[in-house]
Formats: sequence, C-alpha cells, structure tokens
Amino acid sequence: MECQTCHGEKVLIEAAGDYARGRMCSCQYPCGICAGGGYVFSTDDVGYRIAKACSCRDLGRRVGLFNDALLPSRYANATFGRLQVGAEANDMKMARSRAWRFVREYEQGMPGLLFYGPTGTGKTHLSIAVLRYLILERGVRAVFREFMHLLSDLRAGFGDRGRAEELMNPLVSVPVLV
Repeated sequence: MECQTCHGEKVLIEAAGDYARGRMCSCQYPCGICAGGGYVFSTDDVGYRIAKACSCRDLGRRVGLFNDALLPSRYANATFGRLQVGAEANDMKMARSRAWRFVREYEQGMPGLLFYGPTGTGKTHLSIAVLRYLILERGVRAVFREFMHLLSDLRAGFGDRGRAEELMNPLVSVPVLV
C-alpha cells in the first residue's frame, strides 16, 4: 500500500526559508527492513554472521545531500513530472528529454548540460529537477548556486585574502554544479 503522505517517494521536500529542505517520511520509521537498527544481518557462505548497512541509512545520507545542495525554496516541488511544457514548446520537450536521459546515464566526469533561452521558459525548474533526481535517486553530491549571488559574494570579499578561494572551493569540488 502506497503512503498517502509521500506517495511512495520516501522523502518529503518542503520550502523552509530560502531553501528547500528534505526529510524522510514518517512511513520510513521504523525501517521495515532493519527495524531501525541501521544494519541487516545475514550469514555468508562459510557460516559467518555478517552485518551490512541497511538501505535506510543510504536514504538518510541522500536527504542530507539534498539539504546540503541549497536548492531555492521556490523550487521545492520542481520535478520532471511537474514541468509544464506547452504543445508548441519543442525546444523544452527536447531539453527535458535530454535531461531525463542525462540523469539516468550520469557518471561522474561526463560532460554536463547547458540550458539557455528566454526568461520564464523553465530552465531553472528543469535544472532543479535534474539535481533533485541525481541527489535523491542516484546519491550524487551536488550544489545549486545562483550566479548573481555568487558574483555578489565574490565582490563583497574582493581584497579579503582567501575569501574568493573559500567561496569557490565547495563549488569546484562538487561533482555536479548548477
């Protein structure tokens, strides 16, 4: 039976201040696999009892990655399924199709995507949908940073030795950056 709160997604995303915040749905507590212990025990081929981390631990890690990505709260509900594409919007249909293929085939180091076009065409929504999928479904570490905010922060720190490096290091070291 599907959870009426998360509709099977296991995670709830909500707008909280400036950023979208994720949390595991209450249907995940206690875990139906490990009963909240975090580990699954089994016996190997030789008869030794071994412990493996339960999948619920990975879900918690992915929620943490989502919260660290700093997605804007106004896009808390941005998903591929919620992206409205008009009948004449062939460019957006193609962009959504390529983005969907990108998230399913993503491997670290592969070339990224570039969305461009006029204001209000859905570029940011699509970008957030890509990040949300990569983080929650694939466990990829990612960060969203609005370009004008980054420039403003860099300008404010101009002349402050090490400030630019402090601002840029988290952006340079992350596998996926929007």
